[in-house]
Amino acid sequence: MVPLFIIAGEVSGDMFAAELMNELKAQQDCSFVGCGGTNMRKSGLIPISKDNSLYSAVGLLEAGRFLLRQWRILRNIVPSIRQHHCKHVILVDHEVFSILAAKRIRKSFGNSVKIYFFIPPRVSMWGEKSASTVAELCDALFCYMEPDLPIYLQHNPNSFFFGNPLSCKLKTFISSNDFYKKHDLNPDKKYLALMPGSRKQEISKLLPSFLQVAKRLYDERNTEFLMTIAHEGLRKRIEKKIEALKLKDIVHLVNDSSLEIMNHCPVGIVSAGTITLESVMMGMYPVITYKVSNYTFNSIKTAEGLGDDTLIGLPNVFLQQRVFPELLQFEVTPNRIYKEVSYALDMNPEIFKSLMNHSKEKLSESLGSTQCIKMVAGYILEDIHKSKNIFQDMAPSKGYKK
Repeated sequence: MVPLFIIAGEVSGDMFAAELMNELKAQQDCSFVGCGGTNMRKSGLIPISKDNSLYSAVGLLEAGRFLLRQWRILRNIVPSIRQHHCKHVILVDHEVFSILAAKRIRKSFGNSVKIYFFIPPRVSMWGEKSASTVAELCDALFCYMEPDLPIYLQHNPNSFFFGNPLSCKLKTFISSNDFYKKHDLNPDKKYLALMPGSRKQEISKLLPSFLQVAKRLYDERNTEFLMTIAHEGLRKRIEKKIEALKLKDIVHLVNDSSLEIMNHCPVGIVSAGTITLESVMMGMYPVITYKVSNYTFNSIKTAEGLGDDTLIGLPNVFLQQRVFPELLQFEVTPNRIYKEVSYALDMNPEIFKSLMNHSKEKLSESLGSTQCIKMVAGYILEDIHKSKNIFQDMAPSKGYKK
């Protein structure tokens, strides 16, 4: 059995890490130790900490409340690797934490432990400053976006783009035939989606505006809304905000996959992130929103040199043009969101259909192979076997050097 140490954070990273774990197990008898959430635990993770998928944030101020918790997890990584005799570490997304973990691993083990980064920082989108650091820390990188590849290749020849992992998720999706009946919904009603994200800060910053828009759209258009909860740890605060505005009969919390909701909603109000890409691929028009503290927003703009023409919505990034609306920071207001949603709802049906079909077709080409997770798992396992052969020919004290 191959012992692997795997690190992921955030809900989407936990999901992709679990899919990679399942594929690794399908190809080889593997065991997994590390940090992750509920999906990874269901896939066999032996956790070294509590579920950490909720304890992530964008920005130093926002992350401050989780620093002590994350530091405790970080401090436990090296001892756990030693305890479980892991020679191979897989990092999945969770950029800042993963980089800090990689630095500690390198400092403690040198090159005797191999590090693979699945979904490293999106350097073509957010700036290239971290590319050299990440590339030098890792033995191999598997990019989320093809434009990242040439940047990482400048620093590490073992950088690859096998495809976007989202393509694998979409391939296996099968829509439910009894969706409306299962959730006691009216099939003749028009529903829109509310997707404020999987971080606590996103629920705090975005959901209040989303709900105000929902109330106005219900009053003026008799529209109701579907919303799934990304993590059970968020349920109470979401329900509290909905009940405070007396929207319980208008906003339906659906215990189903986000893909299923997108499949039944023509338009959605969505937080920036992976979910925006999923929405277009499912035929749902996203109104993309992004809001953090003013300090964090200004710091990011300055540090990364982001201009007014910078694209932050993943569908627009992949399509290389602003096809879908992006509302950033001060633009995230109920009035502005309402305006963008109304524009989409009032669009000529044929133009709307053509726009979504064309965007989906172009995105499908950009996402690459639907076998990408299988290919990533195959590369890692092949590299592990090569490493084993090298280790057998070496004195134990020398370690493995690239």
